[in-house]
Amino acid sequence: MDTGNDKSEQQGLAIEEAFLLMLKRNESMLYGITNRFCRNEEDRKELMQQIVYRAWLSFPNFRHESSEATWLYSTAFRITAKHSRDERRRAELSEQHSQTYVFAEENRLNDLTKIEQLRDSDKEIVMLLMQGYKYGEVSDILGIARVTLRNRIQRMKQRLGLKPSKNEGPS
Repeated sequence: MDTGNDKSEQQGLAIEEAFLLMLKRNESMLYGITNRFCRNEEDRKELMQQIVYRAWLSFPNFRHESSEATWLYSTAFRITAKHSRDERRRAELSEQHSQTYVFAEENRLNDLTKIEQLRDSDKEIVMLLMQGYKYGEVSDILGIARVTLRNRIQRMKQRLGLKPSKNEGPS
């Protein structure tokens, strides 16, 4: 007995076979595109996988207004162009991140050296603040008034040559 489910399964297989046949007929064109845009084999494989995946998703909407080769080429080209833009952005961000990391590491080491110069009671304040405690909590933990805490922080910053923050105050 032939049910509707069997027909949809047969249609699905027919679509899959048509798609695979189209890929086979245009395989050299796809390899040409990926070879032009990717320098190493791993990137080519990844790009080819993206092209095939995206083409498969949009294949049911292919209206045959152009040839399969034209449709597949334009699909592959759009995906490749997006891939290239994303790679450039990733490279730029990676370079910015590595530069930021180097500067942050230098600043952190410089700050640690400055903290070592502080009195033990001042180091305690800095460590509590670095752990995320708010001014009110630090003053409660140390048993000092918030105004005293704020003044000590201001003096520490002056001694260390740091600029006071504009929003500094009791919390």
